Amino acid sequence: MSDQLSKISLGYSAEEDRLMLRLTMTGGNDIRLAMTRRFVRLLWGALLKVLESNPKVKEQLEPDVKLAILSMQHQEALQSMNIQEERQPPTSGGKGRSKGSGSGRGAGSGEEAADAAADSTEPPEPPEPPAVLVTGFRFGQGGQGAVARLTFQAQDQEVASFSFNEMLLHTLCQMMVTTTMQAEWDLNLTVGDAAAVAMPQDGGKVH
Repeated sequence: MSDQLSKISLGYSAEEDRLMLRLTMTGGNDIRLAMTRRFVRLLWGALLKVLESNPKVKEQLEPDVKLAILSMQHQEALQSMNIQEERQPPTSGGKGRSKGSGSGRGAGSGEEAADAAADSTEPPEPPEPPAVLVTGFRFGQGGQGAVARLTFQAQDQEVASFSFNEMLLHTLCQMMVTTTMQAEWDLNLTVGDAAAVAMPQDGGKVH
């Protein structure tokens, strides 16, 4: 649990009708968390409260102004993330996997991924770890440079915990917006007054 978060991805399993959150930690440990529609709705409300704790939002008295500032901060965070991704050099080997509705950078269709693996001299990726159905969560102090720490629980036991900054918070929220729309869960998740914010096609994964 002491490792830092290295990569996060979110997808949808139509077979189980659940969102699948995958966390890759700096120590190489992969954690897959399954989230039901009801759980996602509860988590979303808590994430919005963390966003609203931003001093620039919190100091506003008018609800419409709060929503406008939240929307502006959300779009600025996503635009900043897109710029950083564009500046990164392309990776070789075509590593990546498309699964459910989330896809990672460098990932294509299942056939493309199989072809790339066949041509690569790198060893195949290990199988995905089994998903843990999460039943609870809590927020705590995130430490230096972080806005909060999110801990997931399953049957009253801690299964994953990571701190996040403003950018990762906004990114996770947008992942949830996009993926729940693809799942057709009709949750109508939005940040601020932004009914829709553009997100790159590989928005299901963040390195």
